[in-house]
Amino acid sequence: MQLPPTYSRHRLVVLALAVSSVLLFTLGCHFSYQNLRAERRDAARAEAQRMLLAFEAHSMRMFDYADGYLRALRAFQAENHHGEKWESFVKEIKAERSEVFSGIVNVIDRDGWVVFQSETPKDTLKSFGNMSDLDHYRYFADHPGDSLFIGATRRGRMTGKQQFRMARPLFKDGVFDGLVVLTLLPDYMTNFYRSTSLGPHSSVTMLTLEPKLIARQPPAPAESYDRIVPNLKERFGIDVESETVGSVFNNTSPFDSYRRDIFFKKVPGYPVVIVIGIAEQDLDDGIASTKRNLALLNAFFLIVVICVTGLILRLTKSEAVSRLSEMRLQISEAHLTSIFEASPDALLISDPQGTVIMANRQVESLLGYRADELLGQAIEILVPQRFRSSHPDRRAMFCASPTSRRMGTARTIQALRKDGVELDVEISLSQIRTGQGSFIASSLRDVTERNKIQEELRIAATAFDVQEGIVITDANEVILRVNQAFIDSSGYSAEELVGQTPRFLKSGHHDAAFYEEMWKALREYGSWQGEILDRRKNGEVYPKWLSIKAVKALGGEITHYVASHTDITERKAAEDEIRNLAFYDPLTQLPNRRFLKDRLLQAAASHTRGGHGAALMLIDLDHFKTLNDTLGHEIGDMLLQQVSQRLAACVRETDSLARLGGDEFVVLLENLSKLPEEAAIEAKALGEKILARLGRPYRFGDRELHSTPSIGIALFGDLPGGISDLMKQADLAMYQAKSGGRNTIRFFDPTLQAAVQARTALEDDLRQGLKNGQFFLLYQPQVEKHRIIGAEALIRWRHPQRGLVSPVDFIPLAEEIGVILPLGLWVLETACAQIKAWSQRPETAELSIAVNVSMQQMRQPDFVEQVIAVLDRSGADPGSLKLELTESMMADDIEETIAKMIALKAHGVKFSLDDFGTGYSSLAYLKRLPLSQLKIDRSFVTDVLTDPNDAAIAQTVIALGQTLGMMVIAEGVETEAQRAFLAEAGCVAYQGYLFSRPVAPEEFDRLLNTPVPA
Repeated sequence: MQLPPTYSRHRLVVLALAVSSVLLFTLGCHFSYQNLRAERRDAARAEAQRMLLAFEAHSMRMFDYADGYLRALRAFQAENHHGEKWESFVKEIKAERSEVFSGIVNVIDRDGWVVFQSETPKDTLKSFGNMSDLDHYRYFADHPGDSLFIGATRRGRMTGKQQFRMARPLFKDGVFDGLVVLTLLPDYMTNFYRSTSLGPHSSVTMLTLEPKLIARQPPAPAESYDRIVPNLKERFGIDVESETVGSVFNNTSPFDSYRRDIFFKKVPGYPVVIVIGIAEQDLDDGIASTKRNLALLNAFFLIVVICVTGLILRLTKSEAVSRLSEMRLQISEAHLTSIFEASPDALLISDPQGTVIMANRQVESLLGYRADELLGQAIEILVPQRFRSSHPDRRAMFCASPTSRRMGTARTIQALRKDGVELDVEISLSQIRTGQGSFIASSLRDVTERNKIQEELRIAATAFDVQEGIVITDANEVILRVNQAFIDSSGYSAEELVGQTPRFLKSGHHDAAFYEEMWKALREYGSWQGEILDRRKNGEVYPKWLSIKAVKALGGEITHYVASHTDITERKAAEDEIRNLAFYDPLTQLPNRRFLKDRLLQAAASHTRGGHGAALMLIDLDHFKTLNDTLGHEIGDMLLQQVSQRLAACVRETDSLARLGGDEFVVLLENLSKLPEEAAIEAKALGEKILARLGRPYRFGDRELHSTPSIGIALFGDLPGGISDLMKQADLAMYQAKSGGRNTIRFFDPTLQAAVQARTALEDDLRQGLKNGQFFLLYQPQVEKHRIIGAEALIRWRHPQRGLVSPVDFIPLAEEIGVILPLGLWVLETACAQIKAWSQRPETAELSIAVNVSMQQMRQPDFVEQVIAVLDRSGADPGSLKLELTESMMADDIEETIAKMIALKAHGVKFSLDDFGTGYSSLAYLKRLPLSQLKIDRSFVTDVLTDPNDAAIAQTVIALGQTLGMMVIAEGVETEAQRAFLAEAGCVAYQGYLFSRPVAPEEFDRLLNTPVPA
């Protein structure tokens, strides 16, 4: 039997439904997987944003400490240059920050030479070579002024470890004078980065703005540290210097093959960017099992659909055969009528002119009309007035359409009820052609309930777009629903929240204007977000970031509000911690130098505007370094903490107290009298109070210690040089208090400032004088038995404006600022050249020249090599060179001094001990020194005839020299009586004005032909 055509159609429909079911189920699985992956991506992004804040705080802590380290080093260098105190100071401040990082300190001069290295002996500094071609030196050449350099990580030449550098410039009189460099290991960052929970293939990277690599977890290949990585601005159009947290973008890493979502954040105040990458691999690995389960479920569903489809086709075929004859019969009118009335939808049939000819019972419940009321009426009575004029044309277009015989796709329109109320209905149209003509069937369905469900779905979708605490209200702000995160954050249960308005959560910290601006934004833009303070159920006020969105109906009116919030208590605490690290001293919790600078600027502005008096008080603890070295840094730290507490108890509420660093504290006194005299009295009163309080004993367990301060005070004046001059004035006053015996108060004295400026000018002239050849040597004869046996070389300075400058004025300064080293070398070279010249003439060939050697020269590791090199270059006889040492040099590293003297004596050089008896006299070392001469100091010779003690000392020195086999020479002999006394005591060699003043070489030649006084 041939099956009817409907069977084929039914079979196609079943097959189509089966295929559609499989496709829909597969798409559902796919979308479920994609949604799960998107949720994991969103969670990972939120975690990345949180970690960015943590890494930022961690990095700022290190950079703040490192920058403070550099500033402390620079301040110390300005005072001490590169002297012996450097090593102890570096160890001291390094110990204070050892829990944060360890680093190597380099000081590089303006020409690029290393002049100090914390881990390297001075005698090997030259092996570093010139540093002027390195990036940190070139940076300051291209960036004049005070700035911070942070370089990329490279492998150190000496350590072999990855390291990077931070540097700040050094200045002298406002001009670049070199730089201080701190070498750091990136381990401090990478160790902290290992705490990331984003996945094994995700990454945390720190870059400079160039950008170059500083640190990365997981570690980058070694070659990555020496090349510039892709620039964010050039490649992606992202300016890291202007964006606090940049847009998220996806990119393949330049360090490996993984593709990642990239987040970045510039560290505030530093040229450094932190980048977090969420690896696509980690996202896929986290849901791999889910993906496998969905694939298995999809395969199972496919098998079920195949089995069910086969069963349905078999049943359909059997039913088609049994009803074939019935299907060929025409459906009776009564049967059609029953179907028409049984439809759950409202059905209308109209002719092509729009006249209603049939209507079922559902029309009455939907539109309010009875069926008999509609029959014969134009269907336009069911159309709202604004659409009636165009309705006939639409009906004609529908009848002309070739697809109008099929039931069209349902769409929502507005229908007009009998009572005049409009409602949304879903309508489907179909054209019916019969022997009596064509008719239009309209199926109407009430979609009110469905729209309500869709509205709830829109609300739910909006709510679930937010991952934080959520609250949903109606248009009147009545709470309808909250999620668990909101319950946990507020402390209220859902039952306590629903039915309330969010107003009962107010903290009371915001005024009416704040909420007015919020609602204005909601009305105009449909959303608002910002930081707000709310109150938990337990009364605690906490900060949160609140976002509010308005949910609108199809007509545009607001139906609900959806608010999401994030508790930012921890973030605010982290911000406070960062602020404390930046502006407060971690040991004493007092404001630090950076905070003080801001307060000084405010005080200066207030002083200028209002004329109120103010003063700056600098407090330095006496002998603190000795206490710290002998008792340990732990006791020193506890002392500083107690000092800060006592100072806080002394100052007024209007005063500002800060710790500069080390054992230095500052008090800024404001609101003093306008009259300088009265302001000084008020400042002194507070200073005396501080002296008394800090002078009391300090107890540490069973130990009792005493410590006193020295206080310098500078009053605010016209401040032409700003707060920098004020700090200098207070510092000068403090050192004046130190010089005055300590434990006292001194005010800044302008005359002291003038003296310092004069000293600075003399320093510059001294360096310039050495460069321009303004120094020369005079020679004072040394006499033995009425004949000249040699001379002492004495340096003199002829300044073009100052005239002849006394050695008493410039020699101590040269020793203090380090110029004595090149100056001493020049004296040695000039004297050896004179020895060589005298050796060419018989009458002067036997003369020797004595040259004074400073303590700094003797301390040079290559001093022996320097002297031998000068002798070799000049060709002078080493036996004619006599180096004069002072007793004070013997008190410092005597063993090294003896070793150098023995080495030079083996080369032929002689030694004389000058000023014997005035310093560290000890027979124990005297007998070990390879001396050829002892010199009686002029202080004993001057009063040898009037002071029995001086006479006894002179006689003792002579007897000692004779006993040890040394020549004894007396200097400062000015009278014949003095010479006679010394001669009677056994002294045969003399030097002094009795024989001659120091003279130039040409005048010395004439003295050789002049009789020596008998």
